[in-house]
Amino acid sequence: SNYLGAFAVLVFAVVSAAAQLLRRERHPGHIAAAVVLGFALLTAVVMPNLDTIGQRSAEERGAVASILNEGLQDAPVASVTVRLRLWQFALERFPQAPLLGHGFGDLSQVIDTGLRPQGGLNAHERYDHLHNSYLQLLWSQGVTGFALWGLLVCLLALGAARAARAEPARQALMPAMWATLIFIAVWAAFDFRQSHPDMRFFTILVLLSMRLLAMPGRAPAGAKVAA
Repeated sequence: SNYLGAFAVLVFAVVSAAAQLLRRERHPGHIAAAVVLGFALLTAVVMPNLDTIGQRSAEERGAVASILNEGLQDAPVASVTVRLRLWQFALERFPQAPLLGHGFGDLSQVIDTGLRPQGGLNAHERYDHLHNSYLQLLWSQGVTGFALWGLLVCLLALGAARAARAEPARQALMPAMWATLIFIAVWAAFDFRQSHPDMRFFTILVLLSMRLLAMPGRAPAGAKVAA
């Protein structure tokens, strides 16, 4: 999921750079340097782990082939099959509390009671979340909480974009904000464990940063305010 998020950010950067070149908002040399730097950073992260990525990819492809041929119930335990079983479990029980959800907290006891007896999970691994923040929101807070969280993020992002149009200094920070949101959006589809304190802190930090971007700047000392 981390590599998928990084790849999505890289695609966003390339598309954004191409759009800016078409509008002549950036010098081609600056765009080329940024793209080269992005590829270099991604390569520096991927190359030392290439063997591990290849091995994991082969295992997951084998698991997907088993799902297609034998069905999820008989597929071996793997990262993809565990996630699919967790997602299926949550979707099957979502109609029990669609509006307000099942409440906060981890899902360890729920999963151990309702899903683990069916098999298909790692025997010694504790599952306290669904490996999907979107389903986790729907499970814990229902459609109401999901809609409110979505509205909050949209309002903060729109507020930051509006402020950036008025202040060029903030405009320079917008690519970082959009790249962070894109990475989180991809990461949240497979992990981003809101049940863990460090991820809750990270979420609060991102939301506060977006709010700070949207706040009006202070006038310089001694500057006259227009009537």
